[in-house]
Amino acid sequence: MTQRFLSAHGAAVFGLLKGQVQANDYLRASLLTSSQAISGALASAGQPLPASVLATAMAQITFTDNPGAASLIAQVRRAAADGLPTPTVNAAALYDLAPLDLILRASGELPVTA
Repeated sequence: MTQRFLSAHGAAVFGLLKGQVQANDYLRASLLTSSQAISGALASAGQPLPASVLATAMAQITFTDNPGAASLIAQVRRAAADGLPTPTVNAAALYDLAPLDLILRASGELPVTA
């Protein structure tokens, strides 16, 4: 998403971010229900998972609102250290966390860190 898009479609962006924050809050608060819903959806798609596999997977998932800027920068640095051609990554220019942080604060949650 560009700043131009954000300016032109701010309400849609805020709505999407608010929905994502609410979905993550629900998933974190309702892991058993979420796991059952995921299991049912996989089974309906013809790809069921054994309960033990799904339980292991759910225990390793973190539902977060953080877009992972630090992780992206670390991956770029590792690639550069391995000799791969890499772009310069400026997280402040890549991620505008202001809309997300407004929604998080309004929800009583801490803002994300870049």
